[in-house]
Amino acid sequence: MNIWQVSRQLKYLLGIETWDDSPNDVVFGANGTYITAGIAQEAVGRVRMPCVLLKPGDAQVDEENDDLITQEIELQVVAVSKSDPMGEHVLIGGPRASEGQSAGKGVLELMAPVLSAVGEVGKQNGVSLRATHASQAEVAQVDGLGFVSTVSLILEAVCVAQKTYAPVHNLKLTNPSGTQVTLTWDNPATRFDSRRIVVRRASGDTPPASITAGTDVALAGNFSTSVTEDPGAGTFSYAVFAVYDERGDSADGPSSASLTGRITV
Repeated sequence: MNIWQVSRQLKYLLGIETWDDSPNDVVFGANGTYITAGIAQEAVGRVRMPCVLLKPGDAQVDEENDDLITQEIELQVVAVSKSDPMGEHVLIGGPRASEGQSAGKGVLELMAPVLSAVGEVGKQNGVSLRATHASQAEVAQVDGLGFVSTVSLILEAVCVAQKTYAPVHNLKLTNPSGTQVTLTWDNPATRFDSRRIVVRRASGDTPPASITAGTDVALAGNFSTSVTEDPGAGTFSYAVFAVYDERGDSADGPSSASLTGRITV
């Protein structure tokens, strides 16, 4: 992924991150996660609290490979408390209705789910992403708002310059009986722009080259990992695509390179 995709993926994962002891409760939610160049105090009163702000920073192009970029990203975690006599609650947390309630938790409590989301990006999406250091927690008293605390986590991402779209992998074709064909595969990691999986079939040795070529093979769900059909006797080539929707309009957008296979039944 490139830095635009890495930033979107971080925002997506932070928005769906939940508390370990209350998995139905999101930590920040979509309304508490923003990519911005603004300052923490500007967010208070405008967005859901606590929140996390993603701020892309300096970038350097690799001297030997100009398609590789090392990008700095600052994640600024913000918490607020109006009933905090000494500014302690915005650091370590204060009274709240339940452990699954983010309101009332301090910035030091919020760092664990933030690091969890960062780890998911680094593990699943072909990106080298690591936390290099965190800033000292800052606490300020703001008129009408109470105490506001911020902690910044500095990340270093090594990514490519161009957008990438992960394909499916580990495609297997089998003939369970008669002229039936079963396909199984592994889907890529779920991304902010994951749309659906498409399987296409063609007669002969040449697999379909796009998500509109050949004949569609109906799947049980958008992200199925197997399908069985009966195309009749003959030689058939299949192509499996991962389709993405980076515009967020629930329409097919870019697709990955296909994973292909051939079988005679």
